Amino acid sequence: MNSSISPVKKSTISFAGLFAAIVIFSAVVAGCGSNGGKTVSVKTDTTTASPKPAGKVEAATNTDPAPLPGYKIFQSLKLKDPARKLIIEIDSQVKGLGGKLNYDQANKVSELQLESDPVTWAEDVDKYKKAILVLLSENGNILYKETFERAFARIDSVKIDNQNVLMLTVDYTAEMGSYNGPITWFIRAGERDIRYLADKKSFMHSLKSGWAIRSNSGSYELLSKKCSPFNDSPDDDKFYITFEKYTLKNGDWQLSSKKKAEGMWEDEGDLSSFLDGF
Repeated sequence: MNSSISPVKKSTISFAGLFAAIVIFSAVVAGCGSNGGKTVSVKTDTTTASPKPAGKVEAATNTDPAPLPGYKIFQSLKLKDPARKLIIEIDSQVKGLGGKLNYDQANKVSELQLESDPVTWAEDVDKYKKAILVLLSENGNILYKETFERAFARIDSVKIDNQNVLMLTVDYTAEMGSYNGPITWFIRAGERDIRYLADKKSFMHSLKSGWAIRSNSGSYELLSKKCSPFNDSPDDDKFYITFEKYTLKNGDWQLSSKKKAEGMWEDEGDLSSFLDGF
């Protein structure tokens, strides 16, 4: 799975800047505990300061507008200045993509542990409606709408430099394959649209890829690590590990270094293994 894959069928994307301090606040979703699905980790980093949530992402409430036909509201987030609401809608027959935040104090790294809905691996998973993100005005009018390529999506809130930034994750997990899994984007809700940060760069967690944001002497680095075959030739059994490092510059992530080394690496949840080579 290429990590530059687009998350939407069709939408108008604009870009915004970001960051000086990061604190991640995990979404609270009803019914997203242990559901028999597989658990994976997507790594992000926080400071050691007290959490300052960008906003509480909640399960649907009776104050939310009616969902589209065949859908249910999975998550909602109240936004201010101006007052708006960001909503994730999913097929009414499924539980949804669960998640919770775990923090590693020693490494100053948080892990967003995602739990896929059991039907993700069903042969007929394509029968379920595709997940939708909707931005609503205070009066309930639709300002912006995206339909994703998969049935499961979620949002988790991030506080960055006193500004609301969101993590949008779409589950591309498949039953077989080492190169598919949940894909996360950094986004921010504009007044009338959703703005993708980091040049719309996406970050996947799979057996052969991982990413993290770490604090380094008061600054922040976005690390991406991927293992893949050198080429598609059946006669070439070499694998290479690609290391990418992004730094904050002019309010956005910019690629500062990239290197490729021959070798094999798999992300099995060992943080020290992931950090090796950076």
